[in-house]
Amino acid sequence: MKNIMLVACMAILALFLVGAGQAESIEAAIDNDCYPNPGTLTVPAGQTATNFALQVLSAGVNCYTGAAIEDKGWFIAIGDANGKRVYEYSYNVALSGEGKKQEPYGPLSALSLNQGDYVIYVDGGKGAHVLADYALI
Repeated sequence: MKNIMLVACMAILALFLVGAGQAESIEAAIDNDCYPNPGTLTVPAGQTATNFALQVLSAGVNCYTGAAIEDKGWFIAIGDANGKRVYEYSYNVALSGEGKKQEPYGPLSALSLNQGDYVIYVDGGKGAHVLADYALI
């Protein structure tokens, strides 16, 4: 009887894990030569990318002066960098030192992407980096 209960519990757990979606990550950076290294995200037919969560967003340094950059941001666009933006985040620091966060297309946690190809770019100078997780369901 205990073995049957164990098998049943494992089967239920497996169903929950399958229903939760496959965990994925996206990232983009700006390399030491100040060239952007965009990330790509492909949502296969019949699936949706959802449950986005930012893990890392770091600014780098000015490509010409080497001065630290406080402003940072990133975006996701359809197809390529010139495509329609579906998500954007920016953090700008005023001269007073006060920072302001903006997400003009809504919060990352509410983002849901249908089938298609997307590109991810980061702003913030040499060494800038963004890493976010999402699930395909």
